[in-house]
Amino acid sequence: MLNLKHKHIGLLLFFFVISYFFACAHQKPVDPTDKDLEVWQLKLSGQTEGELEMLMKLVEVGGGMYSIIGKISGAINDHRGGSGEANFKFKGKIENNVFSAHLSGHSEMREGPSIIVGEMRGTFEILQGAGNWTVSHALGISTGKYVMVKLR
Repeated sequence: MLNLKHKHIGLLLFFFVISYFFACAHQKPVDPTDKDLEVWQLKLSGQTEGELEMLMKLVEVGGGMYSIIGKISGAINDHRGGSGEANFKFKGKIENNVFSAHLSGHSEMREGPSIIVGEMRGTFEILQGAGNWTVSHALGISTGKYVMVKLR
């Protein structure tokens, strides 16, 4: 039984490594000196809590639709992993005030490092947004809500 658990954990970690590689390989880097880069405060609640900085670039595609890329980083406290630091990249879209983004990155937590993949979905306004998030990591799945406020 113990051997079976180790195989599942190994397969899960392999899946995250491959997902992380492909997510990072196909995403343009965010340039912090870009004058069009927006700075947001992102507050997470639920199974992971924290206040993070979110850098986001919106590119208008047309008809109320935007392509988005960005970075999220900051201190978090996860119900399984404990306290630590998280760094994510994201890409997605905003369409008719609906925010949808796929996350990939890593965290350095009290229980150890972990590769993270997940998503955020919710509403988006000019100066704020809110919704739900879910991520998968080495210790399982964490879910919750987020609120984002534009700082500049």
